[in-house]
Amino acid sequence: MTVTVSQLTSVSSTAWNEAADEWSWLLSITQETSDDLMKCKGAIGTNWPDDVGKLAGNAVGQLYDQFNITSEVVASVVAILTALAESVGTAQTVLQDALYLASEASYTVDDTGNVTAGDAPFIDGKSLIDIQDMINEALRSADEADQQAAKDLAKLAALATQAGGAKESDVLGEQNSITKDAIAMYQDMVPPLGTRPDAVAAWWNSLTPGEQTVLENAVPLSLYHLDGIPDSIKAKLSGSGPVDRMALIQYAEDNYGNTDLDWSSLGDNCTIFASDALHAAGLPMSRDWNAYNNPFNILHGGEPDSLTSTSDWTIAQQFHNYLTSGPSNGADAPAGHEVPVSQARPGDMIFFKTDPNNTTERDGANTIFHTAIVTAVLPNGDVLYTQHSDGYENLSLDGRQEYLQQSYGPNHPVIVQFGS
Repeated sequence: MTVTVSQLTSVSSTAWNEAADEWSWLLSITQETSDDLMKCKGAIGTNWPDDVGKLAGNAVGQLYDQFNITSEVVASVVAILTALAESVGTAQTVLQDALYLASEASYTVDDTGNVTAGDAPFIDGKSLIDIQDMINEALRSADEADQQAAKDLAKLAALATQAGGAKESDVLGEQNSITKDAIAMYQDMVPPLGTRPDAVAAWWNSLTPGEQTVLENAVPLSLYHLDGIPDSIKAKLSGSGPVDRMALIQYAEDNYGNTDLDWSSLGDNCTIFASDALHAAGLPMSRDWNAYNNPFNILHGGEPDSLTSTSDWTIAQQFHNYLTSGPSNGADAPAGHEVPVSQARPGDMIFFKTDPNNTTERDGANTIFHTAIVTAVLPNGDVLYTQHSDGYENLSLDGRQEYLQQSYGPNHPVIVQFGS
C-alpha cells in the first residue's frame, strides 16, 4: 500500500465532494442545453423545409451531438469523483476510530499502519488484531480508490481531448466501464468475503449512519452476503414487501447477459427478463401474469411465445400496469407503486416512458417502452439499472439520459417500488 496513515488522516475528502458538486452543476447545464438543441432541431425541420433550413438543421444537429458526448463524459467524471470522496471519507472514519482505540490501549501505530503493543500496561491480543485489521482495511480501501480514480480520470481526459472529436459509441463504452469502476470503488470500501465476522462488525460500527446508507444503496449485495453485518440491516436490504430485493438484484446480476433466457419469438426480452427476476424474487404468478409453463395456461410445452404467455408478462406497458394497478380478474394486486426518481432504491423496477410529444419511438407517445431493474443508487442520486436485450449491468441513468433522448425521442424514467 502506498497511502500512509498521515496522508489519509490529513487529506480532505470535502474537496473532492465540492469538485463533484461543481461537475454535477456542469452536467445539468449540458443536459439542459442538449434538450434545447433537440427541440430546436425538430422545430427547424418542421418550419424551415428549404435547403438553407436543412443546412441549419445539420449544424444544430452536430452541436447537439457534441453536447450529448460532453454530458456523457461529465457524468462519468461525477461518478468517479463522488466514489473517490466517499471511499476516502469512509476510510478516514474507520482509521480515526482505530487510532482512537489504539490510543486508549496505549498501542503505537507507525505511519505505515503497523500496530505494536510497545509499553502498553495491558495487552489484549484480540483487541490489537482488530485494530490492525481496521487500519489495514482503511489504508487498502483508500489506496485502491486513489489508484482507480487516477486511471479513470486520465482516460476521460484523453477522451475529451481526442483529435477530431470522440465518437458517442466510444464514450458510452468508456462510460459503462467507468461506472463499473465506480461500483468497484464502493465494493472496495467493504471488507472482503471471508473476513472474520467480529472484524466486520467492528468496521460497520465505526461508520457513520450516512456512510452506512451510502453502502446500502451502492453495493447492497456486498453487504448482504457478508457475515458480521447486523441481521436488521440485511432485513432492511431485503425489504418488507412481497419481493425480496436482494434476490431480485442477485438474479439480475447473474442473468443480465444470459442469452439462454431469450425467447426467439420476440425481438426484445427486457420485460420477460424483469418478470423472470420478480418471480425468482418471490412474486407469485397469476392468471394475468405468467410465463408459458404456468399451470394456469391452457397451452404447454415448446418455446414460449405471446400465445402461451400473458401480455402482462411480456410487454412493458402492460407489465407496468399490472404491477401498479393489479390483475384484471379482481385478485389481490401486487403492492407496486410509483415513486419519484429521487426515492429510487436498489430492487425497484425502472421503466422508460415516452413524453406526450414523442414522435420517434415506435410504440408512440405517452407509452412505456422499456423495463429494467434498479441495482444501485449512488450518493449523488444517480440511479444505476441492469437490463436484458441488450444485456448491461449498472448502467448510469444520468450518463445515458441524452443517449436515450437521442435514440428514443423525448422520454423519462418511471420508478415502481414494492413495499418498504
